[in-house]
Amino acid sequence: MKKKALVTGFYGLIIGVLAGVFSSAYRYSLTLLGKLRGNLFAEKDFKFYFIFLIVALVLGYIIGLLLEFEPLSSGSGIPQIQLEIESKVSMNPLKVIFAKFIGGSLGAFIGYSLGMEGPCIQIGGSCGKLVSDKTKRDTETKIFVAAGAGAGIAAAFNAPLSGVLFAIEEMYKKITQRLLVIMLIACVVADFISKQFFGYKNSFSQVSDIMFDGKAIILFMILGVLTGFVGVIFNSNLMFNLKMFSKIKIKKRYKPMFASVFAFILFIFMPGLLGGGHNVIESLLESDHSLGILLAMLAVKLIFTCFCYGTGAQGGIFLPILVLGALTGSVFSKILGPSFINLAPALIVLGMTGILASVVRAPILAVILVFEMTGGAMSLLPLVIVSSISLIVAEFLESDPVYHSLKNWTFKSLNL
Repeated sequence: MKKKALVTGFYGLIIGVLAGVFSSAYRYSLTLLGKLRGNLFAEKDFKFYFIFLIVALVLGYIIGLLLEFEPLSSGSGIPQIQLEIESKVSMNPLKVIFAKFIGGSLGAFIGYSLGMEGPCIQIGGSCGKLVSDKTKRDTETKIFVAAGAGAGIAAAFNAPLSGVLFAIEEMYKKITQRLLVIMLIACVVADFISKQFFGYKNSFSQVSDIMFDGKAIILFMILGVLTGFVGVIFNSNLMFNLKMFSKIKIKKRYKPMFASVFAFILFIFMPGLLGGGHNVIESLLESDHSLGILLAMLAVKLIFTCFCYGTGAQGGIFLPILVLGALTGSVFSKILGPSFINLAPALIVLGMTGILASVVRAPILAVILVFEMTGGAMSLLPLVIVSSISLIVAEFLESDPVYHSLKNWTFKSLNL
């Protein structure tokens, strides 16, 4: 019994180390290349516009070549991990990690509105598959893949508990003692490694303790309705773009170039919306924007994200979803006016929770993730209120959970 427990812990440790190292390296690559883009193209004149367009098109073509090299590297990677756990696909972990890492990094340099969290999950899951392959533990492949996926999200957000919840809610969907032990160890280890790269600050350390009174609860309920609607619009738009690009009868290698053209347009007019969007959330917490600007940012970010994802480019929607939620909360705060200015940070944070519950349909994960990302600055009560109402709105409007829709679409598009 003791030997079995040690072996279980050892596998969790190895998966956590691999997922933590690769996911943190990927996260670092995206951060570095995003900053490099800003530094290289800081001067805005015709020459730099032209250079950016050429670079974006060439890199978009390379991203497309990587999609042809490894089709399972497309998009966020979460549907592929779900299909792997259901034994409907069999990933080549090294090919997936290579194509995902390079393709996602190039997309970040161009400024595609795609996040790192989905790819970190697929990279982590691929690490779990690699451990299973090398140790010949074929009967435990599903557990190892799920544990790696959880470790990936732990490394991406510095949120180990959320990693465990995500792996259970969205991946394995059942709990065993062995699974729980391996997942906990893998997620904690991956989180520890990530913190060595990025420090011990919360993802949104600008958020301090947020106070509210009982009268604010009605506002939280309204925000839940708003984020529910925005989440439904996002899900519908995402699937529309996937279907639209599937009807364009050209090779995969050319499709990401369309996203490069979109990124070029934003580079000229709204460069702040390039990339996953962590900077957008920070700007909302630190700066004041007009209602018109916020509405424009919300609309363009939603359209740009869905467009980029529709091309098949390697990248996730997790962070862009949070950005849309933060923008929704900021729009609501601006509509309420100066009288509620003290609630503005709370509404931004709660917006992230609500839209995650609406889009992903995982309310517990939404609450715990935002709670961990802000260091517990938000009380659990408003988080639960907003996420619950947002989920109810999405259910009432019969919008399928996004990863359920994407899993079915991925399975169909791979002709399996």
